[in-house]
Amino acid sequence: MISGYAMIRVDGMAPERFIDHCRRCGIPLWFVKRVSRVSISACLPFSALAKAEQAAKAARCNLVVEQPSRSVRFRQSLFKRKALLLSLTAAVLLMGAASRFVWGVNVTGAITPQMKENVFQTLEELSIMRGTRWATIDSAAIENRLRLNTQGVQMAIVHRNGLFLELEIIPAVEPPEWETDQTACDIVSMRSAVIESVIALEGTPMVKPGDRVLPGDMLIRGTYRRGEEEGKQRFVRAKGSVMGRVSYAGQAGAALQYQSFITSGRTAVVRTLVLGSLRIPLSPRPVFDRAEAGVETKTSVGGTVIPVYISTQVHHELVPITCTRTYEQAQTLAASIARSRAMAQLPPGTEVSQERVVSELDKDGIVQTTVFLTVIMEIGSVREPVLTDPIL
Repeated sequence: MISGYAMIRVDGMAPERFIDHCRRCGIPLWFVKRVSRVSISACLPFSALAKAEQAAKAARCNLVVEQPSRSVRFRQSLFKRKALLLSLTAAVLLMGAASRFVWGVNVTGAITPQMKENVFQTLEELSIMRGTRWATIDSAAIENRLRLNTQGVQMAIVHRNGLFLELEIIPAVEPPEWETDQTACDIVSMRSAVIESVIALEGTPMVKPGDRVLPGDMLIRGTYRRGEEEGKQRFVRAKGSVMGRVSYAGQAGAALQYQSFITSGRTAVVRTLVLGSLRIPLSPRPVFDRAEAGVETKTSVGGTVIPVYISTQVHHELVPITCTRTYEQAQTLAASIARSRAMAQLPPGTEVSQERVVSELDKDGIVQTTVFLTVIMEIGSVREPVLTDPIL
């Protein structure tokens, strides 16, 4: 360590190969630690860095120096202090002697207490315990023994963390039971659509992008072939995502000629006596066919417990007139109404990807307009039970 060391990280699909190359080339490593599935970190003498880079290339790994040594100037200053140098030398020798032995064993992973006890029992059979010399430890042999002979262990990762031996245990996962024709299911279409994409996670896709489907059509079948034999199949619960282009339509019409109302100038005053909830007319109702009532005014009459007042309203006579709008104006009005009706049909949270407007003038002078809104959405739904006839 006094001559200088470097902290490195090795990345690759099998970083253990780098450790094997270093062992064969005589490159010392310490503080070896697995950072992730494809990375390990370690320390090595700075003088052996060139050999380590060649070993990394031979193992098809990438070596990165994370913290190069900066002890050269510090080493020169130490020679001027003999007592401190002797103390540090003794400490280094003591640490070197202590680093030859295992100080403890740590077991990690999502395992049960019984499984952890089985792991320690297997380590005891291999004579791996506190005080074991590091030179006698074979990581590959320990991993194979734990995987093959320890119940419930699928994989074991052994690495050195300083003076401690660490074991990461990955428990075995029981495979799911096979489905039957009573428990399997299909995914079918919920609505008419044009297939946009199909992702089948379990089962056999029965449609492809561009196909038109109707409600109830099968999208992903809850079976798939086993082997090459005709008719041999396995049942599954179909899983996947099927996106489709679904159209929603809204229709409305707007006439080129329409009737509107304007005031004729004739008015009629209507007065009513209000006694609480009782209303007594004081003047005849206006004889207009259509009228618009003005603002009501209230005149209080005396002071009584029950509210009494006279309501006065002026009614303005309305007469019809015929108005004309252009084709473009009629189309815009009808499209606005039709679009609102189509939007009301969309499921919550969907976004319109395409809009198409179709208009035509009928024989009655009404511009009939239809607005088609296209959305891309999930159209699959689970249907049980699955059909059991074989795939041809």
